[in-house]
Order: sequence, then structure tokens, then C-alpha cells
Amino acid sequence: MLNVKRREIWFFGKMNSQKVNRFSGKKILVLFLIMTAYLFGQSWNNTVTTSINEPNAVKMDLFTNKDGNHLVVQNSNASNSIRYYLLNSSGSIVRSATIETSGGAEFPYISGDKDKVYVVYKLGSNLKLKKSINAGQSWTTLDDMGVGNNICNGVDIVYDYRGLHVVYAMQDNGNDYETYYYRINSNDQWVDYKIVTDYDANEVGGFPSVAVSDNRIHIGYNTGTESDPFWNLYEDAKSRDKYNTTWQTPQQVNSIGKETSARDKVQVRTDKLYVFFYDLLCDLGICGYDLKVKSRDLDGTAWSSSTKLNSVNNPAQFMGAEQTANSELHVVYGDWEIYHRYYNGTIWSPEYFLNFIQPGVTFGFSYTSNDLYCVWEERFTNEIKYAQYDAAPLAPQNLTVTQSIDDHPELSWDANTEPDLDKYFIYKYINDWVLIGSTTNTVYEDTDETYCTAQPPAECTGTRQVTYRVTAVDIQSHESDYSNAVVVVVIGYASKIGIDNPGAGKIIEYSLDQNYPNPFNPSTQISYSLANDADVTVKIYDVLGTEVANLVDESQAAGSYDISFNANNLSSGVYIYRITAFNNERILFTDAKRMLLMK
Repeated sequence: MLNVKRREIWFFGKMNSQKVNRFSGKKILVLFLIMTAYLFGQSWNNTVTTSINEPNAVKMDLFTNKDGNHLVVQNSNASNSIRYYLLNSSGSIVRSATIETSGGAEFPYISGDKDKVYVVYKLGSNLKLKKSINAGQSWTTLDDMGVGNNICNGVDIVYDYRGLHVVYAMQDNGNDYETYYYRINSNDQWVDYKIVTDYDANEVGGFPSVAVSDNRIHIGYNTGTESDPFWNLYEDAKSRDKYNTTWQTPQQVNSIGKETSARDKVQVRTDKLYVFFYDLLCDLGICGYDLKVKSRDLDGTAWSSSTKLNSVNNPAQFMGAEQTANSELHVVYGDWEIYHRYYNGTIWSPEYFLNFIQPGVTFGFSYTSNDLYCVWEERFTNEIKYAQYDAAPLAPQNLTVTQSIDDHPELSWDANTEPDLDKYFIYKYINDWVLIGSTTNTVYEDTDETYCTAQPPAECTGTRQVTYRVTAVDIQSHESDYSNAVVVVVIGYASKIGIDNPGAGKIIEYSLDQNYPNPFNPSTQISYSLANDADVTVKIYDVLGTEVANLVDESQAAGSYDISFNANNLSSGVYIYRITAFNNERILFTDAKRMLLMK
């Protein structure tokens, strides 16, 4: 009955044999591997081969909201230059549409919010803009923005409460590039035009990117001087902010004379701006690029020292960077292979290998809540692949309770935005917490209770208070934290929900404690609590999901329990212990934690 999701941990998890060979011959301390695996467990689901047929793909971009994964693909087939696909969270096609059939369309980017989806791309002398408000079922063509017939070397877009922010780089009359900015306001009009690189007539700029914070717009770009014929290959990474309505002085990101930049990407994490850039390094005529990252305060001018994340041969594949709801900063990157790392505010995770990719085709990367989504074209098969970094949903927001038309407590809350959401669990507390039902809607009526309509409520006969809260559950059975709690006065007694002996000192909540000691050798103690009588299993798994011990498999009364686990027959490493409490095949509680065995 226990369905355990297999989780992949760096080094210990699944890894392509060709990737493993890269580590051969390197002496890496076992303790370091164990600790990094313990701190940074990966949760990418298995890679899915989609049914998308785009053998001539040269560019793609991805945006995810409650409706699914919105993908745009540019290909080199003149009769079908840009296509749109909506994928569900499992990677299956929900619908598709042709966005542009005219030859020559390029640089398609997609963004939006929970209800709107925008696609921007360059075609001829215009930036084209299309919008959907029904998850890609129909598209409205908005006004074009004329930008001229000169060559473009980059477009980027991002959406926030101010609208859609668009940056692009075009050749000027001197065949050098300048970076430009526009905003699409709430009336879908192009406003706030700005030449971002207008501060110095001798400088140029290209390969732009854009990020936003509460009162700032952050633009990154590569810049050099018109006298340097190779500026567009490697020069300086710069950023420029718009603070409210005022454009700030541009800032140099890389160290002059020490670092170059062959692309850069800006992204915000909490109160800092991060810039990722590729630094060109040559030794004895052999050149490569180091992917580096720097940061500064959102309103600051002092940049941190650079942190190296990876080395690549060709920066043209570039990267994607996103901040998830838990304030982790995630980046994917690569040239022949695609990798993922994330930053938790203190340390960068180890590199995680996703797959081999087709060189010359950029990949799509997006997020909702704490989930990540990535698409790419595989190198050997030219198939479009999809993978999800699967985390628990966010807790439902704004839970309220009102009186239903039939005088029952009626709960309502805001819908979650994760596209892989499966259902919501409803919990009720009188003398203990009980799972009373589930729903796929955002409204639930508790027909076992009768609302007290008297004012004041004390005039109702035999009243008591009940408390409700809600969790969200995704299709992988990950359950969120609890929503806010709401209290209502109802008529009747606690026995209505089958509580024998109210107030007899039962455990208030289900819980699973962290084992102690941890790390351990070879024994440790595991403690847990049961709010109700239940059938209980407590099992131990290795990081590949293989069961290594079954500590409990029996019916237990409500209460607190301590069990001992002896790992004398196991090797050092990270292990996962999971409890599941159920009643008549309905799961009342499940939780899992990691522990570290060090011999």
C-alpha cells in the first residue's frame, strides 16, 4: 500500500554511464559526497519523450502556469516557422497551434501570469506580439512594434504586475548593436521606449536579458566598443536598472582586465540581483568558457566576487535562471549536455546532469511555486524531451468558512497554481485533527456539521467550536503544508465525528520527528505521534528507493512512539525513513525524513 517515490541524489542517484566516466580518476572524499547528497537531494522526475515532431528546431522557450507548460518552438522550415504547444505536467500534448507561418521569424519568447500568455518574436522589421487568455485555445494578434530590418541578436521578456517587459538588441546604422526596452501595459500597448545603451556613443550592447523586482527593472547585456571587431564574441557584462521611472547609471559586472563575457543573464533572488555570465579562457591556443555568477543588493553598486559554476565549450546554448517560491535560485545551462544547480542563500548545490542536448538548439526552462520544468532536443534522437523537478505544492491560501444554503459550514480557498495539482485534503479539529475528505474543487461543504445561526452563538443549544484547515496534493502524492485555520461554531457534540471520549488527552497532531542522533553510527532513535488509531508502517529506504528495513507494520493506538533502528548491516550514506498511517486504505498521515549513517 505504501507508494514511495524514487528520488535521485547527486552521485548516488541515476546517472548516465558516460557522465559517470567524467569522474573517473578523480579522488573525491566519500564523506564530502555523503554530506552533499544529504544536503542537496534532487527530485527530477523521469525524463519524458514528448510526441512533438520538430526535426528542424533551432530555438524554444517555456512558460508554465496553472494550465500547464506553454512551449514555443522556432524551426528552420519556412512554411511552419513558429509552433505553440501546451503540455500537461506529465509531458503530454493538450493542444497545439501555428503561431507564425511566414519564413524568417526568430527569437520567440513566451511569458505571462496565471491567466494570460504572451508570445513575442521578431519577423522582418517588426516585433510581433500575440496573446491568449484561454490557455492557447485562441490567439489575439496585438499591435506590432516596428524595429527595422537590421539584424537582431537577442530578445527576452518577463511579466509582472506592471505588464510585459521586452528587451531586444538590433544593429544600428553602423552595424553595431544597441539594446532596447519596451513595456506592454495593461491595455496591451507598447510604452516606455528606451535605448538602454544610450549612455555612451562609443559603446554597443547585445544579447540582452531582463528581470524584475518590486520597483525596479533589471536589464543585462554584453557591451564593448565600436573599435573592437570582436566585441560581440567576448567583452563586458553590464547591467542597468530602471528604478520606478528613472533609469540608473549602468554597472560593470565582470572584472575589467580579468574577466570577459560571452553572454549574460540577470535574475532576482529575494533582495539581490544575480548576473550569470560566460568568461572566455584560453590556454595554449585552446579556448573555453567558465560559467560564473555574481550578485549585488537590488539597490546597490558593489558586486560580489564571482563563483564558478561550470565550464563549457560553446556559450551559445546559454542558460535559464528562475527563483522558486522557497527563495531558491535555480539555473540550467550547458552546450552538449544540460545541467541543473540551485542556490539556497548559503551554498550552491552540486551539479546535476539532466541529459544530452542537440547543440545549437536552446532549451526551455520555467517554474511554478517550487516545481521546475525543462524541455530540450536530445542530441542523438532529435526528440523533444521534458522533465519536471517535482516539489510539494504550496499551502492553499485564504481559507474562509461561511454558512451554506443548507446551514452547513462551507469552506473556500484560492486555487493553487501548480499544473500537477491532483486534489485538496480537508482536515477538521475538535479534540484532535481528522482527515474528513478531499475535493478537486476549491469549495467543500461539511455536511456532518450544522452551522449555528443564532446571534450571539451562545443562544444555540449544545454548541462547540470546530477548526478547519486544508492541504494541496499533487499527482505524485506530495502534500503541502497546512493552510491557515478557520473556526466556526456548530451545533452538536464531538461524538458526531466518531470521537470517543472527547478531551481524554489524545495526541493533537500526527508528527514524525527527526531521528536522534543524526548523523548516527550504528543506532538511532525515531519518534512519531498518532492522532488516531491507525494501521502504521515505518520503513527505511536507500536513496534509490530500495527498501532496506521494515521497522513497524501493525495497528497502533493513538499516542507517542519511540523505535530504535540499528544500521549495523548497512554501509555509510543517506537513508530515508517514512511513516504511513492509514485506516481502511485511506491515508491519514504520511511523512518522510532523511538521516545520515557515518561509519
